[in-house]
Amino acid sequence: MRHIKLFEEVTKAYSWDDLSAEAKEKAIERNRDINIDNTHWHEDVINDATEKLYDDGVEYVEILYSGFNSQGDGASFTGRVRDPKIWLKVIGMENIPEEVEDLIWAQISRKPSRYYHENSVGLNFQFETDDPIVTCYPFGPEIPMEYNLDQLQREIEEKGEKWIKSTCRKIYSDLEKEYDSLTSDDAVEDALIANDYEYNEDGNII
Repeated sequence: MRHIKLFEEVTKAYSWDDLSAEAKEKAIERNRDINIDNTHWHEDVINDATEKLYDDGVEYVEILYSGFNSQGDGASFTGRVRDPKIWLKVIGMENIPEEVEDLIWAQISRKPSRYYHENSVGLNFQFETDDPIVTCYPFGPEIPMEYNLDQLQREIEEKGEKWIKSTCRKIYSDLEKEYDSLTSDDAVEDALIANDYEYNEDGNII
């Protein structure tokens, strides 16, 4: 009776420290996304931005983004102004009387667009009155002043739009920095070591 011997190829397993420098470089490049292969890596940045916007007087915030190496990438947010007094100060509009602040309704809304960059959102703003506003503040009780709400609205909208774009750029910059940090050689190497993988000679995980 003839016997046939079957040979099974055995792959030698290497620890990270056993790999050559070249194999380590290959392993890092092949696993570049190890720290961002889930949808949670950006949560700290998004949460920090949401809290900052709340402190700036904006609530019901939603932040969307795309990134990071394509045309049209960017970040933007939507929300509603919850505290006009705080928000006006943030955008650089101070010394607005309370009688006027109390009439403000504003929100940041998304425009029809397939992108999420700073130009995909805009400010919707209005005073909830059609009547002229007469106030003595801040010039003193002896100098009543009628506010030109149309002119004031234009000033607020101009500064509000600049603030929106600046805030969107800041959010995107923070997201990009976090992305670059998590996909850096050092961060990827740390993750591979922490997971205690085994590799073949060429640096492939086995």
